[in-house]
Amino acid sequence: MTKKRPVGLALALVMLLALVPMTAIAEWVWVPNPYNQPGGWYLVDEYFHVYEDESPLFGEIFIVNGYDGPGGDIVIPDGVTDISSGGIFTQNEEGGLHITSITLPESLVRIRQVCDMPNLENVTILNGDAKIYDHPYFSEDGSVVVTHAFFGNSPDFTIYSIPGGSVELYARRNEINFVALVDVPLPEELIGADEWAELELRMALKSDLLLDDMIGNWTMPTNRLLAADAIVRLIEATSREGETIDEIAERLEFDMTDCFADTDSKAATFLKASGISTGVDNINYDPDGTFTRIQMITMLGRMAEYVCGVGMSYFSPGSETFTDIPTDWPGTDAAVGWAVAAGVTNGIGGGLFDSYSNLQNQHTGVFAFRAFEWLYGW
Repeated sequence: MTKKRPVGLALALVMLLALVPMTAIAEWVWVPNPYNQPGGWYLVDEYFHVYEDESPLFGEIFIVNGYDGPGGDIVIPDGVTDISSGGIFTQNEEGGLHITSITLPESLVRIRQVCDMPNLENVTILNGDAKIYDHPYFSEDGSVVVTHAFFGNSPDFTIYSIPGGSVELYARRNEINFVALVDVPLPEELIGADEWAELELRMALKSDLLLDDMIGNWTMPTNRLLAADAIVRLIEATSREGETIDEIAERLEFDMTDCFADTDSKAATFLKASGISTGVDNINYDPDGTFTRIQMITMLGRMAEYVCGVGMSYFSPGSETFTDIPTDWPGTDAAVGWAVAAGVTNGIGGGLFDSYSNLQNQHTGVFAFRAFEWLYGW
């Protein structure tokens, strides 16, 4: 459920901060770390413990690691970047279990758990693009169960945040009540896209996954050359080292001199060199031809395996979920199984994938973003 609170961004934040004064960890003092946690020392104020660490991916981070307060409405101090576990709030049962609301600062970029607080009615997240992680655990029968990061809170639990970002997307996917702190207009580039695609296309736009030829043509079919360009853009975006497609091809020893006969597109050549696509007859690519849903998912799956190193044997075959996918195409059954597990697509319902429908540009953008989400965390 999504609601809107129609106030300007500046006014919303001023109103919020006036109600709950925020401190900054820069104003705190260091004390020896009694729990031998990374960083060696704690930053502390009256109620919070924060430790500093170095992450190979994120650099310097400041993680909330303890709360000793009385509960009620609490405000995480400015400068904190991570919340690692919901248990930090409930370790002090007298106060933690009586927390009713939590405000998370704009500096916070990663949330792993804010959970198991039956009186927690809402969380305000001032960074609408904060990354929220699901919580996997082993059930009694040994299977892996995944719950969302805010499980075990009040039945009417609500997230307040800036709309149009990863926080709203997480809330929508997990059916958590979401209230927008401000109105954020749809970017001009996304005008004309169907409503179902708007939020994920916003995220794809922020992640630089969308191509100029898609803009304003969202319901038009994706041709084969545009699909190749989109896949290559995705590959470059998932490179944590910021490699170009040429550098990736060199590292993986792909032969970029063997082009298709009907196009010298670098993107199409990369698809051929990597084994992602053999074109229409192992010679031609048919750059202006249309592209179907099953072709796109097959290529994304091959990309995940051949370029990103994803082991397809970990995933159930797509034919166990859908009755209308071709099982004689090399890699397709496995690619569809991966796409379902990765959240790239769940088909159209009723056990159908709708394999041979033409892919629209908005589908291409949404599939690319969902694959990016999963692959970037792989």
